[in-house]
Amino acid sequence: MNTSLPLPPYLEPLPESDPHWAALNSSAYAYAYGPDPGDGNLKEFQIVVFTKPHSAYRVWGGPSNECGYWWVLAPPSDCVDICPRLSTPDYQDVFAVCPSWNNMTNITVVNVPANATGVVGIGQSANCSNGLILQPSSTILQLNGNACASPDGYESCAARGHFLALSSCVNTCPGSALPLKTPEGAYKCISGDGEYTPSNVTDVAKQPTSSASLLAKNGHVFFVIMGLIIARFAKK
Repeated sequence: MNTSLPLPPYLEPLPESDPHWAALNSSAYAYAYGPDPGDGNLKEFQIVVFTKPHSAYRVWGGPSNECGYWWVLAPPSDCVDICPRLSTPDYQDVFAVCPSWNNMTNITVVNVPANATGVVGIGQSANCSNGLILQPSSTILQLNGNACASPDGYESCAARGHFLALSSCVNTCPGSALPLKTPEGAYKCISGDGEYTPSNVTDVAKQPTSSASLLAKNGHVFFVIMGLIIARFAKK
């Protein structure tokens, strides 16, 4: 239902007196609102306006297309930390994306301009055709709207499924932790002081920070030239 949600600093509620409000509210009830558990979509939503430009991401593939209506907003900093790691299975769980909706092989990023309007909300649980029951994050806002219509256009790239942070079209935060692959084949996150940061994989003991030592002791370090994303990139 249409409600008041905690909004990040780049969003404000759109007044009902605004000429765009009625159409957005009608569209939200018709296409974005999922009132019952298992429906997917949004269990609650709010009509908003962007007070300044901000990035939105969409993960898509298979039956899901490049410019659909479901997006995830970048963090308030408008950049994404590489760690903790987010893989496509993690993304599926966090945003309740059923496998039959989306095989998540690609990422698209848009720069939503100031004064753009849209619908944001909290995801509803999803009952998938394969028997999965997915419960999305109750704290991450999802964006429903025609984000690809941004006058700045959009960029797409292949999704790095094991580590979405390594996808080339994602804007990472300066100084983000490095992703590391151990001899056992597990992906880890390591911060600048040599300590592993919390992630959704088992942490290991402290490791050296020099690239030479990392390569010698741990096999394979991925140095990020460009890449990442965190938060929803697309539902359907």
